[in-house]
Amino acid sequence: MKNYIEYKDLRLKITAARAIEIEDKLGAGIIEKMNTTTDQLRTLAAVIAGAIEQGSYEERHAKALDIYDDIAENGGNIVDYQLLVFEVLVAAGFMSGEELKLKKAIAENQKKILAESVKKLNELQTSSQE
Repeated sequence: MKNYIEYKDLRLKITAARAIEIEDKLGAGIIEKMNTTTDQLRTLAAVIAGAIEQGSYEERHAKALDIYDDIAENGGNIVDYQLLVFEVLVAAGFMSGEELKLKKAIAENQKKILAESVKKLNELQTSSQE
């Protein structure tokens, strides 16, 4: 099994040194922060920035945000970004493949709920404008 994930022209890999860098940026362990965060995009971007192999932290962080923007511009959302992070964590040995399967099932549920909520919100806005 390879210990990195490819995203477009980037190779995302978390080494032990990068894991410590990420934990320093987050102020907590990676998995702990992923499970308890209220600033989800910031946490996910910090993990992706740590996984990008080239550049200063600031350059890697900017690329991590560009990845999120790319996902969103192509019809994805925060849940899709989160799934990318989970795949990187599996490749780095922070999560098992079984945990990834469970996270993917939960993510699909979240995406359905999010889509339904957006649809209802749009319907409410349309009916209030009439």
